[in-house]
Amino acid sequence: MAGEKLMRPDMPAVKKHWNDFWERKNTSPMLWLTAIKEGMADEFQRLNMPYPQRPGDDYKEYARNVLRNFAECMAFVGDEVPAINVSFGPDMFCGFMGQKIEYSDDSRGTSWSVRFEEELEELLPVIRFDAGNPMFREMLKMHREMAEEFDGRVIIGTLDYHSNWDAVCSLRDPVYASMDLMTCPETVKQALAQVGDCYGEYFRRFYEAGNMAETGTSCWVNVFCEKKYTTVNCDFITLLGPEQAREFVIPCLEKELESVDHAIYHLDGYTVTRLLPDILKLPKLRAINFVPGAGAPADTTVYWLDTYRQILDSGVGVQIFCAAGDALEIHKALKRPNMIYTVFGGDEAWVRNFYGEFMSI
Repeated sequence: MAGEKLMRPDMPAVKKHWNDFWERKNTSPMLWLTAIKEGMADEFQRLNMPYPQRPGDDYKEYARNVLRNFAECMAFVGDEVPAINVSFGPDMFCGFMGQKIEYSDDSRGTSWSVRFEEELEELLPVIRFDAGNPMFREMLKMHREMAEEFDGRVIIGTLDYHSNWDAVCSLRDPVYASMDLMTCPETVKQALAQVGDCYGEYFRRFYEAGNMAETGTSCWVNVFCEKKYTTVNCDFITLLGPEQAREFVIPCLEKELESVDHAIYHLDGYTVTRLLPDILKLPKLRAINFVPGAGAPADTTVYWLDTYRQILDSGVGVQIFCAAGDALEIHKALKRPNMIYTVFGGDEAWVRNFYGEFMSI
């Protein structure tokens, strides 16, 4: 059974709560809370993995630091499980296909893709799974070396792929890719089909290399799932109309979901709510991760109660990153079990008090 060795003593009960969520049987919301033991905040920060990691880093040292962090600095409250996320940056999916990815010590918190100069039709041979690609092989190495150190005690989360139309935008540049939609739509569809063919192979390889059949799965949208889980998204969809989304993006997402048992959709940008009727029909979709995004009329999570109700009334859950006070207010207003609240709390005593208050509502 997946998750039996994870570094949480009460894992059987936590796993049951998550299993009930995926099966739509849970009677209380999911609470992913980060609680830090007293006096360990500085050590917690020191042992955290940087984002993004760089190809060629010491992955085993990262793993040892992660194990120390969970053992020495963190307490488990609510439904959090020991899981970490690995990444070479937001465009690494295209890096696996040969796109140049640049890093800078002046800005360690991200990376940059260097667009190809060729036209989209000329790039079609590039858009393929390449087992010999150096960045792909390095990510496989990272998964294997960290999984070996973890020995089933910590989950390596599934990757934040930035695939489908976002990948084409990375390869071409969003401006040129937007023009491609109008000037060569059939070539765009071919490119997207090839991206979709790659997704399942990448997922399978990293699932195996990361020992996820033993640990279960998680992702940057914090969950635990005994089966195969991923977060799907298309950031660029915010600039598309419903007909374009149905023609170009929704089929890509459906293709990606063939590789997994459960998924959450990362809806980034409040204007994308106009596409919710189509997104909510995606197969295997269990919840929507809602992020209002730039230009939103309000960035407080409490403002969007009507949006949460729209999603919940469809039978799909909602996952949000929020402050503790907002979580309490939203839970009082909704009182719906089909929610995942991710609250990055603080010291253990405070988090336990918050958990008790939340569960008493």
